[in-house]
Amino acid sequence: MTTPVATRGYDVRAWAGASVRNLRSLSGLWRPHAIEACGLLVVLGFAAWLRFTALGEEGLGNLFYASTVRSMGQSWHHFWYAAYDPAATLTVDKPPVALWLQVVATRLVGFDAYGLIGPMALAGTVAVALTWGAARRSGGRTVALVAALALAVFPESVATSRDSTMDVLVAALLAVAAWLLVVAVESPRPRLLLAWAVVMGVLFNVKFFEGFLVMPAAVLYVTVRWQRDVLARWRVVACAAAILVMVSVSWVAAVEVTPPEHRPRIMNDRSNSAIGLALRYNGIERVLPGEVTIFAPTPGASADTNAQLRASARAFGVGDAGPGRLLTGSNGPLLGATVIMALAGIVLTARDPRRFVRGPAIFWAAWGATGVVLFSMSNRAAAQYTEAYAPALAVLMGFAAAEASRLRGGRGAVVTVAIVLGVAGYGRWAVRSHPPLTHATTIAVVLAGLAVALALLAWSSRRAAAYRVLAFGAVLAVPAAASIWIATEAPSGGQITRPNPLVYASKRPPVITSRSVPVEAILAAFPDQGTKYRFGIDGVNNAGEAVAYGDVSVLPVWNEYQREAMLPTGELSASLAAGEVPAVILGQGRIRSGLIGRDVLDAVQSRCRLDPRTRIGPEWAVWRCTP
Repeated sequence: MTTPVATRGYDVRAWAGASVRNLRSLSGLWRPHAIEACGLLVVLGFAAWLRFTALGEEGLGNLFYASTVRSMGQSWHHFWYAAYDPAATLTVDKPPVALWLQVVATRLVGFDAYGLIGPMALAGTVAVALTWGAARRSGGRTVALVAALALAVFPESVATSRDSTMDVLVAALLAVAAWLLVVAVESPRPRLLLAWAVVMGVLFNVKFFEGFLVMPAAVLYVTVRWQRDVLARWRVVACAAAILVMVSVSWVAAVEVTPPEHRPRIMNDRSNSAIGLALRYNGIERVLPGEVTIFAPTPGASADTNAQLRASARAFGVGDAGPGRLLTGSNGPLLGATVIMALAGIVLTARDPRRFVRGPAIFWAAWGATGVVLFSMSNRAAAQYTEAYAPALAVLMGFAAAEASRLRGGRGAVVTVAIVLGVAGYGRWAVRSHPPLTHATTIAVVLAGLAVALALLAWSSRRAAAYRVLAFGAVLAVPAAASIWIATEAPSGGQITRPNPLVYASKRPPVITSRSVPVEAILAAFPDQGTKYRFGIDGVNNAGEAVAYGDVSVLPVWNEYQREAMLPTGELSASLAAGEVPAVILGQGRIRSGLIGRDVLDAVQSRCRLDPRTRIGPEWAVWRCTP
């Protein structure tokens, strides 16, 4: 007879057996989490590679913002008011939060691509992780992983992350806000609405109303999910609204109450008002249909000039409002596949109306649909504005994959085949006018087809759902082909980086010049004389290039975005008469085509004299000004 082994009253065998069972149980719990974590790390690694590879070749990015970042770094006054030029004559036409981050980055790593664009590339990568978190809380592992992969390879997000504009930071903050909102509503933990309000207020100070495109969906979501509880929680809702307003208007209000003589003039607002800049130029004018001023035909100009302006608008991706805007032209390879899959996600999640309104799906669907509709209607919303609803598009695609995997029997197979092959076929059609993308897209379509075939072969097995999700992941090779081209092949340069670099992959790509203003020749021709401005020049973009590369104070005398004098004519004449501007440089082409206003020409010609001896290029005329 065997005597049980015991130590201090414990049955060692029973204890050991229980321990083994517990370890096995923990192992079973740990394994799926480990697989999920590894999958997320792979996705984040690929997202980072697409956004950071060869980043140093992007130069200074958008010189309009590079000028601002260089100027803001010169003093705390310039830093606070987002001074566009070193003399702090003008503020840039955007709020300062993203620019503050870039100023800090340039001080840490240098005034180059890594300082100017690096923060946005990092924000684009972080946005993938944050979207994963929001999707994980909204729909589970499958939704989260597919959503993260969809945003990681989204061509528009890759392109915007490789530019110095602040739109991708909007997407990252929106992902944080969405995560907080879902947890606040679903837990429910209503006090998290206060944190959501703070994030949304900061978001307003990144790019004004662009990030508020999510607000209709947020209001609908809270109203539908809480229903009668909205009244019971009115204090939290009211506090959140108050915090949102206070944080949002903090910078605008501070600028507005500052006397105009103690701050820079507000760029692109005729009334010199920060409130007007937010409401008009960066608000209503971005949504309502209408001509894009900088590309609008010029009365009295030649037919060639107006044709060139129309071509520039198409290359820049504006002036083409309509239902097919997201799916045709260069927007097709950039946006189309992701938008189609997101719309499929809305349809699949809404097939069960009761479940649709009893969870976060209604929030993501309303957000994505709002973005698609407004972007299609707007003449002025360039491609990078898609960042205002890019997380929603990614999460909706995750819902599409998850819903297709839940369908039983042949229905799931049919839905998967229809969506995946439909998107793959569209993707191949969309690149027909983009030769550099055709071969890579063809390979992507073949991969999607193989994944669909695998899903069909296993349609009745236990792993059929997993194969359907795999098919949805495989079709993301279609937008990934465009993203890889953007990251490795797309040219860069020019004053204003185009929001859609795929225009350079079209059959007739626009001609780009690395530089428009001969900065070295201008600096050599106009040595520093201790005046307020080194020289004046005709245009905000030309002035930005000179400031960014030359680190000198330049006065833009003409505003091409509003087609008016940058300063009131009286102020310009007084500045010229006082000797603050020793010379003004005007483009001959702009003068001939009527793109420079008569009032500016009269002010320059009355106070300055044409200097034919100073030559800085065949297209530039120099006017010397004496006190």
